[in-house]
Amino acid sequence: GGYGAASGTSFSSPVTAGVVALMMAAKPTLPNTQIESLLYSTAVDLGTPGRDPYYGYGRVNAARAVQAAAGTALAADTQAPAASITSPAGGSTVTGLVGVNVAASDNVGVARVELRVNNTTVAVDTTAPFAFTWDSRGVANGMASLVAYAFDAAGNSKASTAVSVNVANATTTVTRDTTAPQVKIVNPVAGNVSGSNVAISVNASDDSGASGITHMLYIDGVLKATGKGSTLGYSWNTRPNNVRAGAHIIWVVARDVAGNTSSAAVNVTVIK
Repeated sequence: GGYGAASGTSFSSPVTAGVVALMMAAKPTLPNTQIESLLYSTAVDLGTPGRDPYYGYGRVNAARAVQAAAGTALAADTQAPAASITSPAGGSTVTGLVGVNVAASDNVGVARVELRVNNTTVAVDTTAPFAFTWDSRGVANGMASLVAYAFDAAGNSKASTAVSVNVANATTTVTRDTTAPQVKIVNPVAGNVSGSNVAISVNASDDSGASGITHMLYIDGVLKATGKGSTLGYSWNTRPNNVRAGAHIIWVVARDVAGNTSSAAVNVTVIK
């Protein structure tokens, strides 16, 4: 048996790690830079005064380091994060849903990244890696400016360099229907009518389809019947006393789904 001397970082590392853990327990919000500075400043200086190649900053003093950590005022964080848009590339042409990736970093930590398109915030991400899906159909075709803003917990922020992309979504042209339907009273024809029941028949057509046509049939200005489609039929009972012998007007109005209307009329004479 016997004793021997040994040295090296394999001995100092676990000691230092343990002291750092105690310092962080005393003040969890201490940043790495302040922990390192406190370890150096509270160490017991050995050898040549100050840092030297044999003893470094000296021997770690756990008690002094922890006490210093507990009583240390945190330095204000005034350093802004950095951000850059990594995709899409500037000058590229985009359509539909576009993936936007942002690289962001900070001396303490990035709290969130905002994506702004043409100065309007369109998305926010609070977790790295910072990635967004932007619907380019929300802006007009042409050049659009993308900027990422990175924020840290202290409120510092910084904008990335703007990336301009060409939005080229397909456009849809809507043609307004201004054509009125065509309508005709097929029966009766103008002239004399007789008998107790007069069959009235109406035909209609429209460029947008007959199924969307609505008919309104009037006799002497009074609505008698309505219907939909290409035809309308109505049996006019002329027997009642309130249907006088003589001149009457049969009038029909046709309207399509766009609201266009047309009409037709015939003049008849009831013979009793």
